[in-house]
Amino acid sequence: MKQGQAFEIKETMANRETHIHEDGLKVLNDVANAIAQLQWDNWDVIQQYQWMQNRAEQIEYEARQKHGDFATSGALQTAIQNHLVGLQDRNAPRKKGGRLKTRISPQMKLDVLLDMLRDFAGRDKNEVTLKQINEWFSEPPKAGYEDCRDLHGLRNTKIIQTQWFAVKAGTERILLYQPQHYVSKKPPYPSTFKVKPWLKWLEQNEEKLAKRILATQRGGRG
Repeated sequence: MKQGQAFEIKETMANRETHIHEDGLKVLNDVANAIAQLQWDNWDVIQQYQWMQNRAEQIEYEARQKHGDFATSGALQTAIQNHLVGLQDRNAPRKKGGRLKTRISPQMKLDVLLDMLRDFAGRDKNEVTLKQINEWFSEPPKAGYEDCRDLHGLRNTKIIQTQWFAVKAGTERILLYQPQHYVSKKPPYPSTFKVKPWLKWLEQNEEKLAKRILATQRGGRG
């Protein structure tokens, strides 16, 4: 093989590898974007599933604390599946916590935020971090009392970004707080939400926000 021919072959192979690399990056970006969009659109479902897992682990933990190692994990999973089959055979109605309502509706999110802020205000909290908000969601329920966290299956919700405080109503994205209610700080200092101004604004605009949400749902876009 002549030297010129060898150079052309190497150049062709290099171009082909570059093309494959560029195609791979495009596919990577397209797939990542599609999965990220899917997760974002179903973030409430992910939160509900996480709540269910946490609650199941808590039930097992409490039983083992009380009764010891009553069964192996494998035996427990088999028994759970057997009971699920029994429930399906009986067509037993599922509770709300059993996911007839799996999605966190915009109105549910509005309700729970009002409950949360009123609770913080009652504790004389002027500013709260995202960590403190997550701690509020993870508080154990009071005996004989259910609040929005329980009624909407949001107990043990984990919020990792401020986008959670917005809702999709039809084609609209409605922010449930105003920029002045959020104090952004540089690490290592945590950013905070101003409790009382945020609560005051939400209470003043609750009816307006609820109407906007309801209007989009009635319009068939929700």
